[in-house]
Amino acid sequence: YTAITGGGKNALFAENIVSNHMRKLNDGGAFYFFAGDGLRVTRNRVYGSGGPLCHAYYLDERSKNCVVEDNVAIDAGSCFQGHMAKDCVFRHNLIMDNGEVEVAMARCENFTFDRNDIVAKGFVAFKMPQGAIGDMPNNIFHGERTVVRWLDDYAIQNEEPFELRDGSTGRPTRIQEIPSGG
Repeated sequence: YTAITGGGKNALFAENIVSNHMRKLNDGGAFYFFAGDGLRVTRNRVYGSGGPLCHAYYLDERSKNCVVEDNVAIDAGSCFQGHMAKDCVFRHNLIMDNGEVEVAMARCENFTFDRNDIVAKGFVAFKMPQGAIGDMPNNIFHGERTVVRWLDDYAIQNEEPFELRDGSTGRPTRIQEIPSGG
């Protein structure tokens, strides 16, 4: 279900290496946190995963004010899962995958997604409701295509190309593309 787990207030999870996690169960993560308040998850590395609902970094119900930064996830599939969490930051992480990369934020509110590099051979997909992301500056996404899959509760209502819009509408404010071959 998980390799490293925690919760509580103001805990630090730093400089860990996790590989090939979630070998038997589904819907967990290399780093899984329930009801974290002010947690900091930094300078960790995740390699590989065990299944389609396996996440590298997972902030679950009642998590708030947590920061996931300066981490790496290689071939983890779903690099980040937020679920019923709010006011958290996913910053300055490197995500690389030979398939599709998914960032999922079911029932989340007001996340900041800042200065992340995501490189995928397939899609870079954001699965979230309106308002899940409050701010999204200075990210680099390189994949076959970048899409958003809009959720209504947990069901995907539609999929569309990731649109660039100004303001805090739950959509990104800026995307920088990596040139071909770069």
